[in-house]
Amino acid sequence: MAKKKSKSASRKPARTKSSTGRVKAAKAATRKPTKRSTARSTARGASRSAAAVVAPPGLATSQPSVRSTTPVAAAPPAATVRESSRVRISPLRPKAVFEPQAWMAEALREARQGLNEGGIPIGAALVDRRGEIVSRGHNMRVQLGDPTAHAEMICLRNAGRRRDWSELILITTLSPCIMCSGAALLFGIRNIVIGENQNFLGAENLLIQHGVKLTVLRDPRCQELLKQFIDAYPEVWNEDIGLPPPPDDADHDDGSDAGPEK
Repeated sequence: MAKKKSKSASRKPARTKSSTGRVKAAKAATRKPTKRSTARSTARGASRSAAAVVAPPGLATSQPSVRSTTPVAAAPPAATVRESSRVRISPLRPKAVFEPQAWMAEALREARQGLNEGGIPIGAALVDRRGEIVSRGHNMRVQLGDPTAHAEMICLRNAGRRRDWSELILITTLSPCIMCSGAALLFGIRNIVIGENQNFLGAENLLIQHGVKLTVLRDPRCQELLKQFIDAYPEVWNEDIGLPPPPDDADHDDGSDAGPEK
């Protein structure tokens, strides 16, 4: 007759706390992950990666970035950006560099040319706002037999038809007479450069009263050139400035003194 197993032999060994923990850990490792646990672990990993990795400014990082819930406006098209970044400036014409001595040299050249032609050595020029000479002229009263052919009048005539008179600068070797000053006012010229006003003082006060800017250079070249002519041909000069002949010579003045030989 078989002996019955004792209760102590058939009893299972008792589990300790350490063995119980190992068993639970093994079951947890073999347990299939649920959807909720997978989402939680993914969120934890993404937040840890975003906190650990800091990309330098201007450089892209390979780590996935956390999407922001704040809406971002779309970038405008490239054409729109270029158009808005343009600075629109109204077209302005360049302003003239004020070079009166250089301009007066051109007027003096005209004065000497008139003297070589047998006329009175007075010259003029017109300068635009860019500093370029647009017209020249010299006194031609003797050459043409025209009492109105002063240097300034010839220069204005040579300038032709235009609409920028107020932007032009009149250059003349001698202070302009009242006729030439009136012509400058008529055309609206606002700036006049005068070589000298010792041999003759024109209507400068009239020009100043009308707001014309006058620049008197007191150029010795202009003064000496005209003075030599006046000393050599006083009758021609007096005729040019409108002085009547002396009473004794009034009945005998036939204009025979036509000026220097050509």
